[in-house]
Order: sequence, then structure tokens, then C-alpha cells
Amino acid sequence: SSMIFWAAAASSIAFWSSTVSSHLISMTKNSNTKHTIFRVFNTYGPGENLNYNKKGMVSIYASYLWKNKPIVIKGSIERYRDFTFIDDSVNGLVLALLNPGSFGQIFNLTSGKKVLIKDLIELMKIAAGKDKNYPIDINNSTPGDSFGFNGSNEKIKKLLNWTPNYNLEKGLNNYFNWIKKVPISDNLLNYHPFKL
Repeated sequence: SSMIFWAAAASSIAFWSSTVSSHLISMTKNSNTKHTIFRVFNTYGPGENLNYNKKGMVSIYASYLWKNKPIVIKGSIERYRDFTFIDDSVNGLVLALLNPGSFGQIFNLTSGKKVLIKDLIELMKIAAGKDKNYPIDINNSTPGDSFGFNGSNEKIKKLLNWTPNYNLEKGLNNYFNWIKKVPISDNLLNYHPFKL
């Protein structure tokens, strides 16, 4: 018997949930393979590549703060997302691996909290130790980007007894404690949280 844990980024939930999840379930239907599917919502935390500004809203905004550049926001600051600290995401994955009741299930791995982008930015400025008037530059939305999404974590709480240990403020403080130790550099390999 083997196990498959599959996680999809929440931004692609509509496609992945209906297509890949169905395919995975049908592939493993007549086998001894056990599977658990996770819909992962905006995970952030220490160890992210602060030089890669193509994904991860928190990571992208943190990069601007790290480099002391104005925060570039693409789209309305009234948009919303749901953010989960990396330790909480890992904890959910481990709980599922250790709990056979998770097999065959689909879980939202999410804080369950709707956060407006303008509120996220304010919390990030505080965590980074920046002035409340730190500059932001609001641009047009990225084509295809959703206005907002957040999810329910009731199922994972109920079936796996999982609860996020980090609210957004605590997670951002932890994240920026790491970022403050990282010099601005193209090569961040020596600054992974496991190496500091």
C-alpha cells in the first residue's frame, strides 16, 4: 500500500478541485493507494525566496519591505485573501499523515479568516518596524487575479483536531523576525531558517 498527499494552491482551486482531484480519486479507486487532498490557502513564513516576486502575496509585499522599496500592490486594497502561517500548514499535513481517517478526504488548509489587503499591509508594516506612512504604489490588477477568496477550515478542525496556532499578527511577527536577519542579497541559501 502507498500514500499520496496532494496539495493545490487555493488560487487554482476551481480547476484543480474538479479536474485533478477527480483524476486522483479515480486512479486510486481500485488500488491499495491511500490519498488525502489539500486545498492550500496562501501559506507564508520564514524560508520563502524574497527575491521571487511572482507568487505569494505576503512574500511579494515582504520583499518590498525587506528591500526598503515602496510596496507595489496590483489591484484594489479592498481585495481579500486567507493567510496561513507555514508552521500551521505543516502541522495540518503531519496530522493528516498520522491519522488514517484523513485518507480519502479533501481538506481546506486555511486559517479561515478573511483579511483585506489594506489590513494585511498595515500589519506587515508594523511587523517590519516601518513607519505607518511607508509608501505604497497601487497599480492595476494582474489579469486573471481574483478579487478575493477565503475558505472554511471546519472540516479539518473536526476530523483532524487541527487548529491554527498563529493568527496573522503573530505569524507576520515571526516571519519578519527571520527577514530582519537576512541581508539583501541575490543568494539566500545560507539564510534558510534551518541554518540560522
